[in-house]
Amino acid sequence: MTVFKTYFKILKRYKGTILLYTAILLFFGIWNMRSNEESMSFSPQKPDICIVNNDEEKGMTEHLISYLQDNCTVVSLSDEQQIDDAIFYRDVHYIIYIPENYHQDVLAGKNPVLDIKSTGDYAASLTERILERYLQIQNVTVQNLTTENEIIESMDQVLETETTIEIVENQADTSQAAYYFNFASYSIMACIVFIVCLIMTSFKNKNTQKRTIITPLSYQSYNCQLLLANGLYALALWVFYVIVSVILTGNEMMSVKGLLYCCNLLLFSLCSLTISLMLSTLINDKNVVSGIANVIALGSAFLSGVFVPASLLPDLVLKIAHLLPSYWFVNTNEVLKDASVLNSVTLQPVFVNMAVLVGFMVIFIMINNAVTKKRQITG
Repeated sequence: MTVFKTYFKILKRYKGTILLYTAILLFFGIWNMRSNEESMSFSPQKPDICIVNNDEEKGMTEHLISYLQDNCTVVSLSDEQQIDDAIFYRDVHYIIYIPENYHQDVLAGKNPVLDIKSTGDYAASLTERILERYLQIQNVTVQNLTTENEIIESMDQVLETETTIEIVENQADTSQAAYYFNFASYSIMACIVFIVCLIMTSFKNKNTQKRTIITPLSYQSYNCQLLLANGLYALALWVFYVIVSVILTGNEMMSVKGLLYCCNLLLFSLCSLTISLMLSTLINDKNVVSGIANVIALGSAFLSGVFVPASLLPDLVLKIAHLLPSYWFVNTNEVLKDASVLNSVTLQPVFVNMAVLVGFMVIFIMINNAVTKKRQITG
């Protein structure tokens, strides 16, 4: 097992590179997962408004102003010029003009009109809904009660009834796992392609090859040990990233979806390994390996929706991405993330994508064998 031991001795030299790509994965993966958590949170926002009261602040008028102050942020403006400037610069979004004798007209059932100025944006529409709710309750209450105190007390009881907004997350949702594994595709491809190519080119050194020839080690045993070492390295890297995913996402991985994420990553790791073996057959210069590894890993990540969501990429880019294993890997993660129920229908695209990854592996192995055979023939 001399070749096998030598492989891992060389591998130790590049542990810094492996740790670097792992650190990149952890940094961007955790950052993206936290961003996703923040996007799922909800907090009500109070729109900025201005109230111009031309009535006495008492009774129904005082009650309206108090209601608006509780549900909006009221900004004080002294004159019309300031009001127009505030509307123009979006310092306030809604101006409410309370007319003279408002509280008396309300009690008399005259349904007085409130003049408004609006920016017409979301905050203005929200204020309009808040005001409409109050006026509708007010109109109904005035028709059924007579005294001002009774009207105000009845309205308070209705207005205090609030709607609780709750964002319900599907217990089977594994969106955090999807973000993690998407980013893991970049790190695992970079680690495997870069390291495997460097180690394999080391074995191609002329002095190393001469020493191998004079040893009693058969060519078949030599290749088997190299293949075993490469496979164990890829498998160890996969196990490590799976363990990290369990630490970061917790219970999300303890499900059928979590198992499918792991299987998908295993296939992608093996696919990256076949790419590495093919490139190591084509490349003999260590100086070229670094550039090619970065181009393949970064290019695949950008084109396949790892760094930029696929929904934001142009159609032409996505068509090109179909030629890359990373696209099918990421697509599987997105399908699993969006699937609320796992059945034969929802899992069909998952199995198709995995089959495509296996197809890529077969193609890369065939190319590698063809190049190796040609070089043996030509000497």
